Amino acid sequence: MLLFFGLLLSSTTTLLALFHIAEAAGGKRLNFLTGKEKERQSGPVFLLLALAGIFVVSRFPTLAPIPAFVIISWKLIKKRTGRERVRKVKRLLPFFSLSLALMIESGASVPSAVLQLLQSIPEGEGKNFLLMINNALNMGENGRSVRESINSTYRDEAILVVAETLLSSGTSGASPSRVLREMSEKLLEERVMDAEERAMKAPVKLMLPLCFFIFPAIFLLIFSPIFSRIGGF
Repeated sequence: MLLFFGLLLSSTTTLLALFHIAEAAGGKRLNFLTGKEKERQSGPVFLLLALAGIFVVSRFPTLAPIPAFVIISWKLIKKRTGRERVRKVKRLLPFFSLSLALMIESGASVPSAVLQLLQSIPEGEGKNFLLMINNALNMGENGRSVRESINSTYRDEAILVVAETLLSSGTSGASPSRVLREMSEKLLEERVMDAEERAMKAPVKLMLPLCFFIFPAIFLLIFSPIFSRIGGF
């Protein structure tokens, strides 16, 4: 009975933690929260997980790998999700920067330009990023927590430069269109250079399958009939 209860508690908390991780990875709710709100949302889950881990390890040492597996999985999923989030936003950043620069140069204010762009793009990480920028702009001086959330969510220099340029435009009074244009051009150049670099590395990566799989297969296809005749088969 005690073993069944331990397994049930461990399984329940594990499933709850994995559900929480999947929800965070989807970016539908936690992306809009500040750092403190994320901690409040995550606290009960990890408290239950810690209690379950302590109970399982103390009663059933053979089940000790379960909490460790969940914690390691959570770390790996969180790290991979963060990289994927940054990659998706950075892929759209040249378009965002150039569009915002054009709207600002045409006379629109920064909050108005962000709102127009936000309404014209589909759901996804790009929209989540612009929504956080829009919330911080609307909150003004009270948007410091949103800024901290942006800095902790998108740990990339280009993304943070664009975000800080838009958020500081209201206090500095300077037009951010020039910075946004330069950032758009820089990101496009980096994308072209990255594509050229990957194209140059492609032949090197093909050498391994060519040497160990394709060439031996061709050798066998060509010379196996000759060897079979020489051997009298």
